[in-house]
Amino acid sequence: MRVSQWRKIGNFKEIEFLGKKVKGKEYLDRVNEAIKQLISNKETPEKELLDIMWFLWLSPHSPFFGKSKMATFEAYFIDNKEVKKEEKDPYFYLTAKEEICDKILNEFGLKNQEAHIVNGHIPVKAKEGESPIRANGKLLVIDGGFAKSYQEKTGNARLCIKL
Repeated sequence: MRVSQWRKIGNFKEIEFLGKKVKGKEYLDRVNEAIKQLISNKETPEKELLDIMWFLWLSPHSPFFGKSKMATFEAYFIDNKEVKKEEKDPYFYLTAKEEICDKILNEFGLKNQEAHIVNGHIPVKAKEGESPIRANGKLLVIDGGFAKSYQEKTGNARLCIKL
């Protein structure tokens, strides 16, 4: 499904994880529980542990990844923008909308107006006028333009925040 179609929908994506179809908070809880079990069980086969860790590292269905593919290898060795392109998960577009952030917060039982989503690993292009504060203050992005090492490319996102 293309990103433009997801923007219209705005529902939690159903994923089959360890034999059960789950979505939203239930999916994240199931991932968390699987990680805890794998780490605490000294007898877990190494292959099983590696399979889950690879899934979490680079699967388009991982709650930690958020892209269509991992193109790190291609970025280092291939000079072709199309091959290196990583399409962002619809989450990155949808969370610009306050109602989507409210839906996410509600899923986790956070119905208070003081609740916020804090997100990392999303470069903020402050040089292009992009703000790290989105969805009428419901979401704060703390990556990219906050890190000094990226500011030459992205600009300084800290300057966008009015305290």
